[in-house]
Amino acid sequence: MFVSANEVYGHTVGIYLRAGSQGAGNLVHDNTSGIQVDSSATAESNRVYKNTSIGIVANAGVVQGNFVYHNSTGIEAPGPTAKS
Repeated sequence: MFVSANEVYGHTVGIYLRAGSQGAGNLVHDNTSGIQVDSSATAESNRVYKNTSIGIVANAGVVQGNFVYHNSTGIEAPGPTAKS
């Protein structure tokens, strides 16, 4: 699944990327957590801001080239293969 060019706000998790999915070029704001990345998913070139908890939660997968600001925590990477 490819998630692109969306404005996402007002949710518990704005965008949840699971195995093999990709999120790019999205505007993600005013959620509890902006983007959650699991398995072999990729989040890149997203603008992620003003989420009340975490901008991007990278449990695994790839996180690169995102503009992340004004979140309680910018990027949390507890997973073994996550990078930013």
